Amino acid sequence: MFKGERRVEFGEIESIIQSHSDISNAVVIKRQILGIDQLIAYYESEVSKDLSENLKQIVQKALPLYMMPSQFIKVKAFNRLVSGKIDRNNL
Repeated sequence: MFKGERRVEFGEIESIIQSHSDISNAVVIKRQILGIDQLIAYYESEVSKDLSENLKQIVQKALPLYMMPSQFIKVKAFNRLVSGKIDRNNL
């Protein structure tokens, strides 16, 4: 996906998020909020505390600012399609 003139690799962001030991899975999607493209990161974790601040720091150290998700949202479990893939349209 392109953000302005810059290429954003969702898989790269997801990989960085999943490198955290308490994260079992992560998905990054693009959403338009108030007419502005935003990256939103969803993650699965067994830990009860919010890991958003930790994840922001990890991503900020590893990737350029334009690849930083504006939100990190914890989900209990991702909905899956019959094929077993994560249903990104249902996020």
